[in-house]
Amino acid sequence: MKCFMTITRIITILPVLGVFLVIVGCTSNYPESKDMNITTLETVLKNTFTAGPDDELTKLLTKRENATIIGEDPEIKQPQKPTELDLFLEEMYRTHFTEYMFHEYLTIYATSFQPLGGERIKVESINIEQLEDYENRYDFITIVELQNKGKVFEIKGEAKFTEGGKISLFQLLTDSGLSDTLQLR
Repeated sequence: MKCFMTITRIITILPVLGVFLVIVGCTSNYPESKDMNITTLETVLKNTFTAGPDDELTKLLTKRENATIIGEDPEIKQPQKPTELDLFLEEMYRTHFTEYMFHEYLTIYATSFQPLGGERIKVESINIEQLEDYENRYDFITIVELQNKGKVFEIKGEAKFTEGGKISLFQLLTDSGLSDTLQLR
């Protein structure tokens, strides 16, 4: 009889223990999955503010066949087909932006922070915060270092995302003089 009571207790305790373990496992302190909008924005910021003489984008920017050539008679000659630079930028950024913002980004930001002359720029840190009152809007602060000069810059901006996870607004609010420093080279 004693053996029967022990087996009954074990059979009763095992399901309760199993349910307990499932509950504990589901509510453990694993970090929440990262917001995909934050992941996308981090990727864009790293691609924008990390460059140097050995990087593909820097090499493509210095190739003559990727440049628009202005002739003596002020005619602008555009390449007949997409250049290597066009294809590279499209591969790097198109999936992250809406169609309109992709073209805006290429025009305003994609190559504006490319150091030349052997300089290197590197992202030190990125802090992105979702705005409480706006589900798809984020403020960011990116700290970058112009390594050859030993200067550090704080870049502040904002981004807005569509429901589909594409950036529909991207703007830098301040760059602490980084763009001026790069223009003075």
